Amino acid sequence: MTWTLFVDESGDLDGDGDRAVVAALLLPGSQHAPLQRDLRSQLGEVFAGLPWPPHTSTLNIPAAIGVATGQVPAHRRPPALAELYQALRPQLEGTSLDDWQALRVLDERIADRQPELHAGLRALRANHHAGVRGVLSRLAAGAHGATPLALVAADQVDHDRNEEPAGALVVRDPYVRLLRLILEQVHALLWHDGRGVEVVEAVVADRNLRLAGTGQRVPLLPRYLDEISREAWRAPFLANKDARRQGVRIVPTGRQRFRGEGTPAGLVLADWLANRARRALHSNRPLAATLQSLDAMALGGLARSRRPALAADAGSPLPTLAWGGEARSRVHAAATTGRPQPTHDLAPPLWAPEATEPWVQAAATGTWR
Repeated sequence: MTWTLFVDESGDLDGDGDRAVVAALLLPGSQHAPLQRDLRSQLGEVFAGLPWPPHTSTLNIPAAIGVATGQVPAHRRPPALAELYQALRPQLEGTSLDDWQALRVLDERIADRQPELHAGLRALRANHHAGVRGVLSRLAAGAHGATPLALVAADQVDHDRNEEPAGALVVRDPYVRLLRLILEQVHALLWHDGRGVEVVEAVVADRNLRLAGTGQRVPLLPRYLDEISREAWRAPFLANKDARRQGVRIVPTGRQRFRGEGTPAGLVLADWLANRARRALHSNRPLAATLQSLDAMALGGLARSRRPALAADAGSPLPTLAWGGEARSRVHAAATTGRPQPTHDLAPPLWAPEATEPWVQAAATGTWR
């Protein structure tokens, strides 16, 4: 079977101390399948009157909705949006969607001086979020005959943990480590024995990586993504290499910029997923409360994995919400030693031990062998 994995991130992955997220949406079919066209049509209706692709972190700022409207021909603007834009046009002109600081200053000014118009922008933002939740709810309910899956990997950004393995092309920085964790989960959750190959086309939003040795910034080219995927494939808890080689094959696609009409709908949903999941994960709460927050965003049904195809028993699904760093190290250690590793003493967030425990148990008992 063919799948497409759409990946994006949220948070400051270049600094230190922020809690960052890499999130992915795994959809059945290739990136050119009818499902993608259907999702593009649905999202086009949700964000009618705005340029494609809609970027969640930008459109979270109400004033940005007005600025974005100015980039679309007048005949494509819905009446309510056109009316707001005309009322605010003198203030909106000259502000760039790429300048978040200017957008926030503009937003505060509109809220202070024209509260009724600002309320209209906030209502449009709420409609956008409700619309995307509707799209995801239909996906989660299998309305397309699909079995999609949302995967979220989070960690505290710490560049002191950067690594340059021998022969590596790129530095294992916070982004690369979280991307590798996502790909580990994909290998584990899709792996099986004897049903043919699961081909996963990986469509990853473009960003810069650091070259090993020099630290030079380079774009995320397919050969770098292939290296990260191969490293995920060698994770200790994925022990049977021969069977695994036949089970799951991740195929990097070309560079995918989050810009222009060619941006896939799946990547727009991954962007929304990363942004909203980061908000849900920012608070230090137990797993049940965290999943409730995800449910409120229509992400909960997608963030509870189906049974891994390889599992012979009828145990609980493995969480697709993962914490990096020490938590993932214990999953690897459990696979290496064959003994469960403790998770109760993991550092915050509180949901990390509960999300890690099922993976530790599966790794220790050889679920993947």
